[in-house]
Amino acid sequence: MNKHGDLDFAARLDRLESLDAIRQLAGKYALAIDVRDLDAVVALYVEDIRVGANERGRPALRTVFDRVLRGFTTTSHQVQNHVIEFDDADRAQGLVTCRCEHEVATPQGAQWVVVQNLYHDRYERVGGHWYFRARVQNRLYGTAVDDPPVGPLKDRWPGSEPTEAPFHAPFACWREFWGEQAPATDLQPWTADSNFVTRLRRSEKLPPLARHIVQAQKP
Repeated sequence: MNKHGDLDFAARLDRLESLDAIRQLAGKYALAIDVRDLDAVVALYVEDIRVGANERGRPALRTVFDRVLRGFTTTSHQVQNHVIEFDDADRAQGLVTCRCEHEVATPQGAQWVVVQNLYHDRYERVGGHWYFRARVQNRLYGTAVDDPPVGPLKDRWPGSEPTEAPFHAPFACWREFWGEQAPATDLQPWTADSNFVTRLRRSEKLPPLARHIVQAQKP
């Protein structure tokens, strides 16, 4: 019996429709960001979305997006891989890779900055519609196109000191592969029924917000 063999036909159909609706969230987010429709962006999130340590709600989230996006003359978000895992019929988690390009004004003139992101998402269905419950982005790199991100300091945003990007931090398998920590001995073998997202991350928790996200949320 497959992973969802205990679901009846109606539940399976609902699962397929939910998968498509959740994938649409990532695509809608990318396009709405790039055309700067901030009301469309925040409408993709649950109404009581947590913003920073002390605020909640779409208006507070809109303020953050407005502040951040005014730093970019142009952006292009290109959604790539999207893996979704259901906690139950109305809650799910996901991993989404996205290549993001930005035109950034600097004292030296405009620069074209390329970022490779991995979004750690939580999704929730409210009133029959799917929304983001949380979205944490981790960079693999962020750098100007004339500054290839080789070496350990891959986050090279213009005007900031180069630093390590947090892309691999949530994944113990990365450190095990390179001998930086001992392999886990208590994991069951991978199967087609394994919970891919949480197993890959070895945790149901989302990773912490990256430094540049925390700074962006501050007034």
